[in-house]
Amino acid sequence: MQTSEPDPAQPVAALYYHPEGYTTAPDGRLMGRHAAGEGFLQGYARFARGPRLYACTATRRHFEDFRTRVRDAAGRE
Repeated sequence: MQTSEPDPAQPVAALYYHPEGYTTAPDGRLMGRHAAGEGFLQGYARFARGPRLYACTATRRHFEDFRTRVRDAAGRE
């Protein structure tokens, strides 16, 4: 039987993702929260358990950015 419900034995979390909060790319306004967000996302991508990582984004472009960053950090989609 196939279901769209997550397996209750697996913890599931979703990040609210906006690229500005997770990058230290040079835009002239680097703050500690940028470095913290980028480091958190890299660690989450590398060490999160489960088959998928979830994100809530405002736009499709932001979601694609999330997928690219996660893939780069951990080789996952």
